[in-house]
Amino acid sequence: MALLSQAGGLGYHLRALKYKPRWKPFCQAIEAWLNTWNPPEKKIILFGPSAGYTLPSTFLGRFEKIGAVEPDPVARYLFKKRFKNHEIEWFQKSPLFPKNGIFNHDELKTFIDSHEDYCFLFCNLLGQLHLLFPNEVRSRRFSEFKASLPYLFLNHSWASYHDRLSGIIKPSSNLQKSTQSLPNSQLVSLAYSAKHLNVPVELIDHEMEGFAPALSRIYFRWELTPRHHHLIEGVFESRTD
Repeated sequence: MALLSQAGGLGYHLRALKYKPRWKPFCQAIEAWLNTWNPPEKKIILFGPSAGYTLPSTFLGRFEKIGAVEPDPVARYLFKKRFKNHEIEWFQKSPLFPKNGIFNHDELKTFIDSHEDYCFLFCNLLGQLHLLFPNEVRSRRFSEFKASLPYLFLNHSWASYHDRLSGIIKPSSNLQKSTQSLPNSQLVSLAYSAKHLNVPVELIDHEMEGFAPALSRIYFRWELTPRHHHLIEGVFESRTD
């Protein structure tokens, strides 16, 4: 991930510092949600944690071993500074990212299978792929990759919180949980005030519509900046022994 990436990089770290108080409600909501996820595994791999701004230390403390896939060297350095009491095994190359312009789950499946005693958490990463790899995400292969992704974790617990929609409009607090995946059209009508639906307002689609459709999910509001609001979706599944 480049230092000036739209999905992270230096700008993201500066926003995390500047808007920390505004991020607090979202971080608290993520902590409460993660507390309801009880994977039997005692080891975890984090995908795209950045510097761990949205991760609670208490959650990480539940695991005996922690690995993290994070290409951003600044993020890795800041993560170490923030979580001094946690020893992290770092993976700088992401098996999730496309190879030769194509999303393919072969490398990711190999990575998952090589960590058989681990659970996995995608830390607000999947909804950022369209910024990192816009051409690849627009292809049919990405839709197929997204649909197959949950099935790679059949023998593992896994979770993801990821962007669904974002823009200058602040989502309402009315939408909290759903027993199934919601299409964008329904999500807009439920999560945004009626007064905004009657005027043309641009919302960014983060290309996560229809992800893991059979799972229940929860929604969060994240005020990234005073003029940039995200609607975040969270899903998880625990391994049954």
